[in-house]
Amino acid sequence: MAQPGDAGQPATSAEHHDEARAKVPSTSIVTCWMRALESRKPESSRLIFDPFAERLCGSGAHAQRLLDESLMKTSNQVDFWLDMMASRTRWLDDAIVAAKPTQLVIVGSGLDSRAWRMNALSLAEIFELDFPEVLHAKATLLDAENPVGCWHAVPANLGKDDWLSSLALAGFHHGHATVWLLEGLTGYLTPQELDALFGKITAASAAGSSILATFTGLGSGQETNMHKTSWNSTREVETFLANYGWAADAQRIQDIAAGYGRAKHIPESWEYYFCKASRAQAACRGC
Repeated sequence: MAQPGDAGQPATSAEHHDEARAKVPSTSIVTCWMRALESRKPESSRLIFDPFAERLCGSGAHAQRLLDESLMKTSNQVDFWLDMMASRTRWLDDAIVAAKPTQLVIVGSGLDSRAWRMNALSLAEIFELDFPEVLHAKATLLDAENPVGCWHAVPANLGKDDWLSSLALAGFHHGHATVWLLEGLTGYLTPQELDALFGKITAASAAGSSILATFTGLGSGQETNMHKTSWNSTREVETFLANYGWAADAQRIQDIAAGYGRAKHIPESWEYYFCKASRAQAACRGC
């Protein structure tokens, strides 16, 4: 695990274009905009369809400007980012469908719309953890829509708040198997913050729980002044999770994207990892 020397500005700093999204991170808007662009493609060629993405992003011109600014900071172009984000979203969607969760926790949810667009979650309790202003913006923008399952907004600063207690107050059941989703989050946390996060996730996980997470690879070009932790290999990711009692299977993005026919624009040297992890036994409370 590597740690860049300068963490720079936090991921929550951004310039915004309207009151509804005034405190939504620019990174969330850019990611959402790429889902919108992928969703505009013909049904025969798109990997995902997110009917809420454009509404969540707001002004397409502003979202495209944020994307253009992001492209200026990297050697990769828009085709790369669309293939990367579409593959990531589709892989996580497929994994959620396969898991058939009755309890899903989306950690650092941003402008994720799965609670509204995935019929596979119709019987699930869905908890979203993020800054209160982000969750408020999402609830406001999707006020006219009904979630497919039972959606719970859990406002929290992951690094400072007792978010496990907030989860419990929102209706989270420690005795139920849980799917934990961490999409595009781990790279923004320091090693110490990651240790605290996965320690809490483990403590709250009943037998049969699972983690779906992505990890930024060292030297991927994905690293920015906001990224605080990077990983050297899939093995390092698997070992990290094994230290908390999780059996993990990490894969490189090239292998995932190739399975979807979208690896053409992703360089072989670009390191980014998708990981599934499972836990056969519950954590030992009070041990």
